[in-house]
Amino acid sequence: MTHRQFVLPGLDELTSYDKLCVTPVDGETGVVAIRAGVESGQKLELVVDSLGRSVRLVVWDDGVRTLDVYREAATSPGVRETPDAVVLTVDFDAGELAGALEVSIGRHVRVMDVFLFR
Repeated sequence: MTHRQFVLPGLDELTSYDKLCVTPVDGETGVVAIRAGVESGQKLELVVDSLGRSVRLVVWDDGVRTLDVYREAATSPGVRETPDAVVLTVDFDAGELAGALEVSIGRHVRVMDVFLFR
């Protein structure tokens, strides 16, 4: 399997979205934390390690951790805006396994995680 470069959108681009708070993680080269909170009280943190090609998504609802997802072999991150939400996406490719993680940040946090055998 050929390793592909995992390049994050620039911090300037990510911070241009009102719902996102983006900060480099102290002491961790190439690691960025993307945080958001929504009207429903849910909060999320997506930690992206561009050198390690991995992401970790944690979602809290009223202070209770309701989702904790870790994925390796990330290939292509993305961000887009819809009329109702900011959508973060990360594609994965680990040879025989491939998938995508999509996080929609609007009035609520919606997560779609697909990880399948080829």
